[in-house]
Amino acid sequence: MRTPTWNRRPSGTSDMVAVTAGLTSVEVTLSGGASEGITRPPVFTCSIYTPGKTSIKIYVDDGVPLPQDLIFSVLVSGTENSDWRLVELDIIVPLGPADPDSHKLMVRYNESGPRMLSNLRFNVVASLKHDEDDESTKFLVLRLLPRSEKGWIDVKKIGGDISFLLCLADVNLFDRGTAFVKLGTAAYYTYRYDQAPREGDFTVRIDR
Repeated sequence: MRTPTWNRRPSGTSDMVAVTAGLTSVEVTLSGGASEGITRPPVFTCSIYTPGKTSIKIYVDDGVPLPQDLIFSVLVSGTENSDWRLVELDIIVPLGPADPDSHKLMVRYNESGPRMLSNLRFNVVASLKHDEDDESTKFLVLRLLPRSEKGWIDVKKIGGDISFLLCLADVNLFDRGTAFVKLGTAAYYTYRYDQAPREGDFTVRIDR
């Protein structure tokens, strides 16, 4: 997946990938490792699944996939000793047809939007973006925003779960029984980089 041009990793950073129960999350630290006195940002472990399942399950009626609610699970760890302040966490969903060579989760999204499942310290809003170099490349950006007049939240106060529900998504139907789709993430902080996010990605499974 090509990184959207409005999200660029700052120079001098590198990725450290943490794998939890088969799910990939990305924690980005300063190149060369964290120096003394500098704490690390939290780790967000992301996955998407149909309620009651462990993956996205496609239900078909007369050859047409049915719209379904999707749970976007976002589990948070590594906050206990961190002094970072989260401004925004984005999940970036590339949009497009069910191309066998370039998997996309869905073609478009025009429904009622996302809603938080339990953590009322956050709002979640949806917006559409396009690649600045190619306007035909579009993304659904799901933005987790702290409910704070300050515009940020101390990561110690986030809690362990900021999952949300995306209502009535038209998931692409692929020819093969199982397909995998890659999505992006971008976390914005006040601690070190005001503008440039810390980016990562994760992969979700779609079963027919």
